[in-house]
Amino acid sequence: MNAPLDPYRKRAPWQKAFSAEELAHGSYAGFIGDEGVVVDGVRYRNITVTPFDGAYYLVSSKATLTFNLTAVCNAACSFCFNGATFFPDVNSSAAQASRSFERSVAFAQAGGVANVSFSGGEPTLLPAKLLNAIEVSRTLPGFKRLHTNGSRVLKRRSDGGVLLDALIQQGLGEVSLSRAAIDQKLNAALMRMPDSASLADAELAVLAAAIRTRLSCFMLPDGVADVEGVRRYIEWGRRLGVNDFVFRLPSNLPQRYTLSSSYAEANSALNDLTTAELRDALCAEGWTETFSRQEADYDLYILRHGATEISVDRGADVPDPDRKIRRLIHMPNNLLYSSWLSSSSFIFDADRAAMVDSLSRVRVDRPGRYPAADARARTTPAPVRYDHDMHLHSTVSDGMLCPSEVVHALLAGGVRRAVFTEHNGVHPNWPALQAYAAECGLDCPIPATEVSANYYAPDGEQAFRVHVLVYGPGVLDAAFHEWIAGANNAEIDFISEVYERLLAQWPDLPPIEEIYRVSDPVSELSARKLTYNRTPLAEAVSRLANVSVDHAKNELIGKISADRKTASGLDCVSLVRWAEELGCVTVLAHPAWVRNIGVKSGTFDSILQAVAHLHAEGLDGIEVTHRLNDDDTRLRLWQLASTLDMLETGGSDFHGKPRDVIGVHGASERQFEQVLARIGHKEKQIGVRLRPHAAS
Repeated sequence: MNAPLDPYRKRAPWQKAFSAEELAHGSYAGFIGDEGVVVDGVRYRNITVTPFDGAYYLVSSKATLTFNLTAVCNAACSFCFNGATFFPDVNSSAAQASRSFERSVAFAQAGGVANVSFSGGEPTLLPAKLLNAIEVSRTLPGFKRLHTNGSRVLKRRSDGGVLLDALIQQGLGEVSLSRAAIDQKLNAALMRMPDSASLADAELAVLAAAIRTRLSCFMLPDGVADVEGVRRYIEWGRRLGVNDFVFRLPSNLPQRYTLSSSYAEANSALNDLTTAELRDALCAEGWTETFSRQEADYDLYILRHGATEISVDRGADVPDPDRKIRRLIHMPNNLLYSSWLSSSSFIFDADRAAMVDSLSRVRVDRPGRYPAADARARTTPAPVRYDHDMHLHSTVSDGMLCPSEVVHALLAGGVRRAVFTEHNGVHPNWPALQAYAAECGLDCPIPATEVSANYYAPDGEQAFRVHVLVYGPGVLDAAFHEWIAGANNAEIDFISEVYERLLAQWPDLPPIEEIYRVSDPVSELSARKLTYNRTPLAEAVSRLANVSVDHAKNELIGKISADRKTASGLDCVSLVRWAEELGCVTVLAHPAWVRNIGVKSGTFDSILQAVAHLHAEGLDGIEVTHRLNDDDTRLRLWQLASTLDMLETGGSDFHGKPRDVIGVHGASERQFEQVLARIGHKEKQIGVRLRPHAAS
């Protein structure tokens, strides 16, 4: 009943939808307890098999629906977990928001989810949206809990009524109030909000008398930092009528989300205090442990003393190990996710286009309005040295060093595996270069090329000049190699015309064939360069004209026009499709470089949509780590690659120029191996038979 899937097509953990075939044509249904069910080699326990919109989902019996209503906040807590989330608000009508609420609630109800929370940002800043979400979720039978800093719950609305009264009337049953310190002013300072926004003791007492109230305290060195501080905090809360407390220790985040920000700093504090130590100290004072749960993403103890209950926890939103849905998070872009951290975790496949559109709206230049996004985005990654490089050029195309010199430069920079990616072609004696590199200690396992192409959006509104890295032995196919070489024709023709003009002025210029001949005896190379860039001709002219190379390049040679260069570009979709037929892996190179064609306008947002379209045509990956991609761009590209289940690569784009630093930009071993594995699988699937290309 559990037919194996094609391992290459096996869906990733964040892809939550199952087909009827995967669930034995729907024979699994309803709630499945401890006995579990095996799907695609994984045993799932305590789940509800949930049919929804033509697909099936496995929803955990412990799942909670959380409405993250807004990223906007009137505080800027350094410790707020929302500092690691990924979406600011998007503009949508009340009707659109309500419909999205209804879909999320319908899915939660079908999956047996009972409890719902309302969070942000600060959700009370959007009272109408909050009230609507509570009303829509009334059909869920469990608790309705508001997570808030408390600044607005007791304020009067425009109709004269108090917001809390309206929330209770609508069905709200609990309030979880974030409070970092007992003292009102200290709390305001730690949460970085005005003193007036921090509730006074009398206001807290009013809140606790009106609705079940939980005080949620993130433990900080300047706030509640130890067992004695916890004891005083509980005594203070009890005096105000509160009997429910949460003490949160700093979160353990996956490395790729550990950013250089105040949020990261707050979550590195108090790491020497464990949840178990805090539990042991309280139990020694008469508290009784009533529940505990230690899992990969959560460390929780619940203790009780009389009528008072406290939770001690440390969370870590780690990637899901499988396709079970453990949490439902309705984000401010009106889509439903299973993770706070990764935009790849959207639940419904039909939301892919909307997700990409929402991802393109992530911004880092709105300080104050989106404090959580601000904390996440200002990233200074820790220095990383890469020993794999998947983007390199030599004098075979437009590099400054011959291939053997590049090999030694890579080894000197600590690189042990690399891929040469000459422009619109391959080293004419690729086996000799591969053998020489191996003798020197550098592994160059596959041939590859970087192809100049033109992308045209299906709607005709966008057009870009792009570079596509094509990896794999398929690039040696004679017909394919001849076709991609045509992308160099415009520059070759331009340089040839300029050469004839300069030759009339300086008859002693060497023959153009000599100027554009690359020689590297070590790698058994003596051939015409694949492309004619300006530098070799400028160097020859500078010696005769007694001018600098830059002067010769800019004043005597000039630049090829963008229109002329575009005219020789290959069709990007055709390139991706042909490469797929040859068993090659295709990767969009340096997305931050992409250029508009003609007068058509385009933005980086448009590039994200182009990637989604090209992925549907067969594009395998995105070059995330590149010197032209800044930190924000890398973050968004990584999110997109994760979302579309694409490969991530990186490289120095080495040309031998001062700006090219080997080891600073590159690929990880995992990324390198994934490309090789993808090539191997493709070749096995299509049974590719290659025709050797002729040397130039």
